[in-house]
Amino acid sequence: TTESSGRKKAVDQVVMVGHSTGCQICVYFCLRLPKEIKSRINVKMVVLQGPISDREALGLEMPEKEIKSLLIKAKSLMEEKRNKEIVHLLYGIAPVNAERFLDLFSKGGRDDMFSSDLSDEELGNALGHMSKLKTIVAVSGRDEYVPLNTYPKLADRLAAAAGTNAEVLFLKNADHGLSSNSATNEFVNFVVNRCEGTGGIKRGRGRPKKFKP
Repeated sequence: TTESSGRKKAVDQVVMVGHSTGCQICVYFCLRLPKEIKSRINVKMVVLQGPISDREALGLEMPEKEIKSLLIKAKSLMEEKRNKEIVHLLYGIAPVNAERFLDLFSKGGRDDMFSSDLSDEELGNALGHMSKLKTIVAVSGRDEYVPLNTYPKLADRLAAAAGTNAEVLFLKNADHGLSSNSATNEFVNFVVNRCEGTGGIKRGRGRPKKFKP
């Protein structure tokens, strides 16, 4: 919200866009937003771009045996109330503490909401509260953090879990960060098209208009 002369103003037509871990943040925001804030913020649409499973992504980088060892270490530290102790340097650059490691990399962890081995019920428990929101699940066919042949099937399951107002945007030749101009344009076109629409979102890929940067 914004404040002017001590009075809080409503924020209308908010579109939330999350990338990668930002997708989990969007999901949690929609779940935990206090009622007094919801009354002043009108979230029109949520866009989840690159909603990957950190657990499955780590499996592409590290042997299963090593992951299990780190999970055991993290659980042990949690039991000793040393949850902020670093257990791993993710991708060689990002320190991850015990609590965060379990959130991201244990099955059923707090941020484990996009994994392909989760049941439809588990996905529904994670995303079902978004059913009243227009939601775009935008995934990349060449996402380097996703096991082969995961999409588009998983994307359809994620959209189904998020409710009938959700749809899939499958960017067949895009990578995780939409690094090519064509992927970026296709994504922006699609989102802008949906933002300008006045009706409900229908399931499908749609035809975004041409975007001129």
